[in-house]
Amino acid sequence: KPDIGAIENTTQPENGSTYFVRTNGSNSNDGKSWATAFATLRNALSQAQANGIKNIWIAAGTYKEDATVNMVNGVNVYGGFKAYGNPGMREGERDISNLKNDYQTILDGGGNKRVVYGSGITTATLWEGLTIQNGYLKGDNGSGVYMSGTVTVKNCLIRDNILTSTDLRKGGAGVYLGSSSCRLVDCVVRNNLL
Repeated sequence: KPDIGAIENTTQPENGSTYFVRTNGSNSNDGKSWATAFATLRNALSQAQANGIKNIWIAAGTYKEDATVNMVNGVNVYGGFKAYGNPGMREGERDISNLKNDYQTILDGGGNKRVVYGSGITTATLWEGLTIQNGYLKGDNGSGVYMSGTVTVKNCLIRDNILTSTDLRKGGAGVYLGSSSCRLVDCVVRNNLL
């Protein structure tokens, strides 16, 4: 079966192949449908790693995790789904432009931590359709996103992250690519401060 792309795909994922995250979810749920979605991405990633799940879909909304979100080797994360109903990949159910509030999936660092961290990723991993914002980091690289290994961040908006350091070798207030195999594709990186 040919890959017809994210927007044109009109099907829901195969049962048991994907975890779901929604702002009104609960981490005591099983995460296997929108109706039983988890509340946090960190919990979904932990469960995916433990149970061999390869995809996580996140509904629109703002997610302020209690700690940095750590990428998991080979677990893909997709944002931009409507916050209500049972959205799939059909046009009108998902938008990865990060321009429409009804679809915007925001990972917010709260101004006190790095937002997303992925190091030593050896299996191709994709994060797509997310807004990554309000990270804060002192004396290290990548307050919005730090990634190394075979990671692709695609169709994301990375904004309003702050990095402070007196070491001029540190950088990447918005995003830091720690290896040559990392890819940043069709993303907007703006209003980040070093």
